[in-house]
This record gives sequence, C-alpha cells and structure tokens, in this order.
Amino acid sequence: MVTILIIDDDPDLCTLVRITLSKAGYQVEAAYNGRSGLEKAIQIQPDLILLDIMMPDGSGWDVCQQLREVGDAPVIFLSAKGSEGDVVRGLKLGADDYISKPFRSRELVARIEAVLRRSRTDSAEVDVVYRVGDLAIDKARWEVRRGDELVYLTPTEFRLLLLLAQHASRPVAHQEILTEVWGTEHKGNLNLLKVYVRQVRQKIERDPDQPQYLVTKRGIGYQLG
Repeated sequence: MVTILIIDDDPDLCTLVRITLSKAGYQVEAAYNGRSGLEKAIQIQPDLILLDIMMPDGSGWDVCQQLREVGDAPVIFLSAKGSEGDVVRGLKLGADDYISKPFRSRELVARIEAVLRRSRTDSAEVDVVYRVGDLAIDKARWEVRRGDELVYLTPTEFRLLLLLAQHASRPVAHQEILTEVWGTEHKGNLNLLKVYVRQVRQKIERDPDQPQYLVTKRGIGYQLG
C-alpha cells in the first residue's frame, strides 16, 4: 500500500486529509511539526509527502530542503500561502507540486495520483544514456555528468533535462514541456519553465548566459543540443 506522510501543525486538517486519502486507498501518517516530520520521513520512507509551509518550529521551505537530502520521495506543498512567488519558490526547492489551501478533496487526490504516476514512470529502470557533447544523462541511475564531473539536479530539473534529451533532434514546445514535467494544470505557466531552465543552465552550462546545451528556440520552446 502506498504510504503518504502529511507534515502540518493543524490536527483538524491532518484528520481530514487522513480520512480523504484512506478512502482513496492510501495509508496516511501524520507529523505536526517540521522536526518530527523529518524524523518520521527517515523512519517510514513514505511514497509521497504533503508539506505545510508555516509551522511552529520553522518553515516548510527548510524542511523541504532537508527532505531532499535524506530521500527522494515526491513532495507536494499544502499551504495558505498561494501567491505566484510562493508557488515558484516551492517548485524551485524541488517540490513536485503546490496546492493552495483551501482545496477540494477530489483535487487533492487527483494531484497526488498525478505526482505518483510521474514518479513511477521516472523511476523505471531503463538502461539508456543520452549524450550531447560531453553531457551525459543517465536515465537508469538518475545521473547527469559533464565530462567526468557529476552534476547535481533536483528530481524536477532532471525530468526537464531528460525530456529534452529524449527529443534532442527537435525543439520541444513550452506547453509540451510544462505538461510532461509538471502536469496539465501548469501548461500555461511560462514563468515557472523559465525559472527551471535558468536553474538547469546554471548547473550544466560553462557560461549560462551563452548556453551551448540548453538552447532557446524563440517562439517555440527549448532544445537540447
């Protein structure tokens, strides 16, 4: 059974989420602050984590970064902070989705299913290494190397680069990238895509201001190569 961990200091919300997700067939564990949430994540190794931002012992931003250091479970932010800046910040930290409170139960279940579906597809062991110049994208190992140097990417950054590598012979349209990497609910969010492209360029390009690998195709999208 898929296990979901919710980290939120609102016990009523945790109870509501537990009931909703239990009916959908998930096992749900709860933690009511960031420290206990991190400890429980290490202990039970959940399949997905729902994470609040405003908690009594610190911020969800910090917890998300710590979670990324100890595991690779998908993270969905649940927060009353719903501005575009907050959403972009959460996704830049490596979260897989961002849901603003209040939310509908059916939407929550659907978004969880979408993230889990993408996660399962990403983790499938396929022995393929895509190469562009001295850049190597290893799908099975989830590794990127530039020459002999290992390049660290967040899971979302890796999915973006992998998608472009799989279509290296052609430009990939903005909406296609957004739909494949983040889901249809983000297909019009060009600012989100630009933020991630900039982050990936900072990590793979020798001169991010004059990219040689991740190239902009104006009016269309992006191409690798």
